[in-house]
Amino acid sequence: FLDYVLAFTLLGLACLVAWPKKPLALGIGVSTLIMCFVRYLCSFFSGYVVWYDYFTAVDDLLTGQDETGAGMIGDIDFDSCCYYQYASLDMDKLRENLKDSPEALARVDELIPVLLRVMALSNPSGKQNSFAGHVAPDAMLVEFKPEKIPLSYVNAFAKPVSRYSTQIVKDSTDRLAQEVDLMDGFYALPVAHRAWMALRSETAPRACERFGSFAELLDACAAWVRE
Repeated sequence: FLDYVLAFTLLGLACLVAWPKKPLALGIGVSTLIMCFVRYLCSFFSGYVVWYDYFTAVDDLLTGQDETGAGMIGDIDFDSCCYYQYASLDMDKLRENLKDSPEALARVDELIPVLLRVMALSNPSGKQNSFAGHVAPDAMLVEFKPEKIPLSYVNAFAKPVSRYSTQIVKDSTDRLAQEVDLMDGFYALPVAHRAWMALRSETAPRACERFGSFAELLDACAAWVRE
């Protein structure tokens, strides 16, 4: 509607807003420029509201081709929005940064449940207009460590789960649990607490505390951060 119906209707109405002064040719020219700008605004708002997430950067898929960068893709694959999200938080550094704000420092222990909730219920914005892929996590892993050694388990998915699998989400959860066990066995990094929650898979890291609901996991993490 914005791109065609409204945009070209406004363009065609240029004669109705012709510049009131003589000569007529100048009025028509000025009104045409004004309505062309209005038409541009229609396309701009259409791109911002509707099409902003339709362009996809495909540099990593173009090998030996001249055209690179973002461009309109020829086809779209519908997916289940199955992805891995990771974050690391240094509580000691956070407390140091808040030392000049006693009120914030007094409530810093309340941050972990809030942060976990935000991470769990927020989704990447790309393709949301196209597919509305608003999904909640199928598995969550939270670790409390006495040593400041962040560790991401993203290598679990260096080899993607088979697209021919009929249970991609469960297979991905299993792969994550196996990666945790692999890192534990090889590096033996100390972990004070490890919370695990999975909806569709019975597989879990060998050393973890399993939770059956998101609320239970948040309550446990709130208690651990106060230790």
